[in-house]
Amino acid sequence: MLEALRKCPTMFAVTSDGSSTMAKMDNSARQLALFVATTNGEFYQSNFGEEALETIKYQLGKDAGWGLFFDVLRNAFNGNCVSILARSEDTAHILCGKEDCSEKSALCFPIQKTEEDTSATILKCLVDANAVYANPKEEKNKVQKIMEELEKAKLQVRMLEEEVRVLCENNIWRRKQDTKNTLKIGKLRDNISRLSNQINPKAKEVSETSVGETSGPHAEDSYIPERKLLRLVFEKKECKEYDVELLRLIKSRWPKTEGSKACNASNCLIDPYTESELPERLSRMSKKHKMVWGALNGLDDWDYNVFELQAAIDGDDINCKNDQSGCGALFITMYALVVKYGFLRKFEINERIFLNWLSAVEGGYHANPYHNSMHAADVLHITHYLLSKGGLAELCKLNDRQVLAALFAAAIHDYNHPGINNNFSILTQTYNATLYNDRSVLENMHVASVFELMRNPALNILACFSEEHWRDFRNTVIDMVLATDMSLHEKYMTQFKRRLSEKRPFTEDCDQNLALAMALKLADISNCCRPLPLYLKWSERVSDEFYTQGDRERSLGMSCSPFMDRQTPMIAEGQTSFINYIFIPFLEVMAEFLPSMGFTLGLAAVCKSHRLVGNTGQGT
Repeated sequence: MLEALRKCPTMFAVTSDGSSTMAKMDNSARQLALFVATTNGEFYQSNFGEEALETIKYQLGKDAGWGLFFDVLRNAFNGNCVSILARSEDTAHILCGKEDCSEKSALCFPIQKTEEDTSATILKCLVDANAVYANPKEEKNKVQKIMEELEKAKLQVRMLEEEVRVLCENNIWRRKQDTKNTLKIGKLRDNISRLSNQINPKAKEVSETSVGETSGPHAEDSYIPERKLLRLVFEKKECKEYDVELLRLIKSRWPKTEGSKACNASNCLIDPYTESELPERLSRMSKKHKMVWGALNGLDDWDYNVFELQAAIDGDDINCKNDQSGCGALFITMYALVVKYGFLRKFEINERIFLNWLSAVEGGYHANPYHNSMHAADVLHITHYLLSKGGLAELCKLNDRQVLAALFAAAIHDYNHPGINNNFSILTQTYNATLYNDRSVLENMHVASVFELMRNPALNILACFSEEHWRDFRNTVIDMVLATDMSLHEKYMTQFKRRLSEKRPFTEDCDQNLALAMALKLADISNCCRPLPLYLKWSERVSDEFYTQGDRERSLGMSCSPFMDRQTPMIAEGQTSFINYIFIPFLEVMAEFLPSMGFTLGLAAVCKSHRLVGNTGQGT
């Protein structure tokens, strides 16, 4: 009915006694409205929904369709065959069709009397209809504008629905995180209580004795209480347990890169299935392994989803922390890429040491809302994409060692991140701020911590490198990770644009490192040019971490940093400014350098339009 109704134009007719009548779709676009204005000043108006019209349609026969119904109505108005059959105190019956026609070619509508002046309504609609016929081009433009506004409204609805979905998911994530944090706090309190009981009970006596010995006229000036340093000795932390069967399946995806069942250091722990064994094993995979296998199908795609991978591994995507039960998205993604590139075999990296190192690196990421091991996995994947489909490795003539260094840098680029930014570290004079002289505090710490970790032979995956290759590898990693300090963004942009303008190949060592640094910078903030659902999920995590820092600043009596005050949320405004003035200009330069990445500009435009069209004031 609605489809036929919406095709029906506004229609006018004058009855034999001079009464004006009009039939049109009402403003809700769901009902037929009839208006009558008589010559003696009586007014009638009624709206008919589908149920009421169904009853009237029955006058044409029980099998009559809506097409016939509206044809009869149109013919009656177009032929000026509309008349008032009868009137009562509050109702008039309007016949649409000739009085002497057959009963199956006319319709009778009961219309209610009203105090509203329907003649004014009829006149206005008549003038509007005349304007349409007199100025069709102008009216067409109006309709087109309305249609554009309608499409914008539909887009806004879709965006808001998507944002609601993401917010609901993140609320679930927060509740689970709160539960886990509560349990963790309880365990930490138990540890504090246990360690307090281990303090030498004589410490108090020693302190009291020291106070007694310093008594005298200058005791208050000379007394400096002796501080007892309590060294906490923790049990040796073991690497996480990893799913050997899952790693066998992953290693079997790319059998030609890591060889077969040859017994060597690079193949000493995970034994891949042969080509004949794999199909049978795939047919009886567990549900978890099927989900991980399916997630890895997108390893070479831009929309690779680390949230889905983490959920497949651990049941949900909140256990991206150092105490999760097993390996997570970072572990699986890095292992899959190293196997795919064949780096264990090419560099003769001991597989046991590599898995221990990978476990330790993933375990070094904290349970921050944003800067966690899933973020590292996401940045790692984007770095791989830029190297491969993005064309970076081919354009810059990178060797395997440089590609491995790039993946290494991406995996560790936020290692041990405390969930605060450099500015907070500097203002509160943390140990790392002092250690690194307020210069790229976190970035220096990330790199230094991992290389310090590898001083342990059991975690040194670079032991097989020569001194020269080790030094080159380390320099590449340092250059890449330090470039992720956003306070140096303009410096890197200026340097890179100047180098691009020279129109020379990026094949010298310094140019290759610059290109790799820019690639990691892009990967680090690539959320703004990912598919909208991923962008929304990451931006929600960013806002959580920003607000957490703002809470810490407020508790210390500091002013909240911009966009970090949850009491005056402005994350949407911050995201819009970031995309407009920092990200899109950066992305345009990178798309010029890597033309195959041009498609990301369209995705960035979608994310930007979401903030402009669907801004609800609660930014993420």
